[in-house]
Amino acid sequence: MVVDTYFGQFHKNLQASTGCDVEFRIQQDFEQFIEALFRREAALSLVPGPYFNIIKSLGYVAVSSQILAAPRFTYVVAKKETLLFNLNDLKGRTVLAASPYASSGSFFLQALINENLSDQVQIQYGYSYDRMIMDVLKNGTDAAVLIEEYWALVDPRLKTHHLNVVAKLSSNASSEFVILEERQHLATVILDALQASKLKWGPPLKEAVGSNALDQLLRDKLFEFKNSQ
Repeated sequence: MVVDTYFGQFHKNLQASTGCDVEFRIQQDFEQFIEALFRREAALSLVPGPYFNIIKSLGYVAVSSQILAAPRFTYVVAKKETLLFNLNDLKGRTVLAASPYASSGSFFLQALINENLSDQVQIQYGYSYDRMIMDVLKNGTDAAVLIEEYWALVDPRLKTHHLNVVAKLSSNASSEFVILEERQHLATVILDALQASKLKWGPPLKEAVGSNALDQLLRDKLFEFKNSQ
């Protein structure tokens, strides 16, 4: 469904251009996604920009970068009655997030580090966005970290009467289409398929906008992976 919604035409164009069946595989979680990248399991991958800064050492080449018309936002939300209005109010509180390897989770962690709050806020990972909202509303947690696409889908009545935005964190981090070095002959075909699909993608970046927190997490993960081989 996700592939059809966002990349359906690109998928069709890519199959038509290559004359091959192209399988789009969505990993169940970020841990599996990272493992698959490190193992170089796919010829073509769509990754958060900060990932490219790390995996290019494994023989990946960026072929196209997402064109951002405006900064992307990560929302930290809480129940209105908790009276949480900024990051400093989260001291001693518990916040739910998808993953430290997700853009939303990593940029929230970076924001806490920047404010010297990282050791004063408990972050619990591994939750779906639906579960986070339910836990916030049922007082199962103090706050949750959401991507802007999900926040846009939340019922306006909940936003007006029950939820409060504690922080709205901006980022210029893009996403990148990357391919294995030995598949560089496919770059032109991929770019043509993207352009024909009218998706907002442009020339690749040599270095993507990153997050120090996420960069370090990925470097540590790569170090563990290499030592396990």
